[in-house]
Amino acid sequence: MMDMFDKIRCLPSLNDVDSEKVNALVQSLLTNGWVGAPILYCNLGLVTGSHRFAALHQLDKMLDDAEGEEFIKICNILESVAVADVTEIINNYCEENECSFSDIDFSNIGIIFKGTEIEQYKNEIVEW
Repeated sequence: MMDMFDKIRCLPSLNDVDSEKVNALVQSLLTNGWVGAPILYCNLGLVTGSHRFAALHQLDKMLDDAEGEEFIKICNILESVAVADVTEIINNYCEENECSFSDIDFSNIGIIFKGTEIEQYKNEIVEW
């Protein structure tokens, strides 16, 4: 079975990442597992979750040296990643607003997802 992390593994990130925040997220994932909003992606790349995505990549690399319970824990985290393909929502927004993907301000995405199933995560998405 393909885990959700595999769906986004090769997508480019649309945002820069802070390595300290990524390291903190790695520790949080190891302690708490996957919690919170899904990583949003579209056919052109990640829309949200750049730091969580980078943390997941670190965990993926840690698998090479992990053994026993640690290996199982990391595998379980990677398999539980929540992602949502929002390509159709973004395409609809662009059509309705006569804009292109490059016109979108991805630091303020609430307007794109208002009234969609993604709105349920608005309090968890920094870029909202």
